[in-house]
Amino acid sequence: SNLNISENHWENLRKQARQLENDIESRLVSFSRSGGNITSGSTFEGSVTEHEIDEVIKKLSNVVNSMASHLENVPSSSQNSSMMHILQRHRDIFYDYSKEFSRTKAKILAAREHAELLDSIRNDIEYDIVSYKSGSGSNASDYLLTERGKIDSSHRMTDMVL
Repeated sequence: SNLNISENHWENLRKQARQLENDIESRLVSFSRSGGNITSGSTFEGSVTEHEIDEVIKKLSNVVNSMASHLENVPSSSQNSSMMHILQRHRDIFYDYSKEFSRTKAKILAAREHAELLDSIRNDIEYDIVSYKSGSGSNASDYLLTERGKIDSSHRMTDMVL
């Protein structure tokens, strides 16, 4: 009777782990797709999904830890090695999803920063053109000298990085 309760508890934990793993996988795919659509000037609405994924990953961690605790309390038997194998598989999956989530967040952040940089450059160029056309720039040669200075500055920064 006690063994049946223990087996039921183990099966419930396995079922929860599988459900959470499936949930994380589908959310990661959705999160990755939403982040891949970032373009210059677009807004980024991924933070809610990011929080949701983080919460589900924490739940999976708790379930995997519960599985480990359960195994510590189960008497040694032939099932114990298969249960250890199952626990290790769930740990590996948890680790892989956590790593993938971190990588995806980093890629989305880089894409957002890239889009913001392009927006900033575009705004600078538009401002320079408007200034030149409105006459607040003294003449065409001043405009071209300013642009040349910006190019030289970019080259110096590139040389420093390399």
